[in-house]
Amino acid sequence: MSIDKIREKIQQEQAEKSKITTTKTVDVTRRTTIFNQQDLTAVWGKIEVNKLAGNNQFFKMILEDGEPVLSGKHAINVTLHNQLLKEHFVKFKPQLYKFLSEALRNDMIHLDAKIEAPKIGKKRIYTSKEKFDYLAKLNPSLITLKKQLGLDFED
Repeated sequence: MSIDKIREKIQQEQAEKSKITTTKTVDVTRRTTIFNQQDLTAVWGKIEVNKLAGNNQFFKMILEDGEPVLSGKHAINVTLHNQLLKEHFVKFKPQLYKFLSEALRNDMIHLDAKIEAPKIGKKRIYTSKEKFDYLAKLNPSLITLKKQLGLDFED
């Protein structure tokens, strides 16, 4: 066997190997099942809060208080009640995306959050001032006590 034939054989083997590796990386499939607002609401209602959110109270609030709204084919806007929840939504988004894409059988969904004041219903209390105002409504003598002791809220 001559050196030219050996080189030609090696080049053919290398060409075959490069063909094999390129065909393996091209095979990608995406699920694109169509869903509507009813499907989204049903899936959101079936979320096992403790399983998906774990011990994180902010993630639990997002799941319990957040309202998913379908806007467009694949865009889901989650309505939250304050900026703090929106900041935690960014951290929670990958877990929520994974769950929703599996449940809705659609890998093209896009999650986003928007802040909107809560509708009629229970308002969550977050800050020291909100807690004091709530308790002062229940017992107005707290306002007098606060003034007598010279107390103020930490910001």
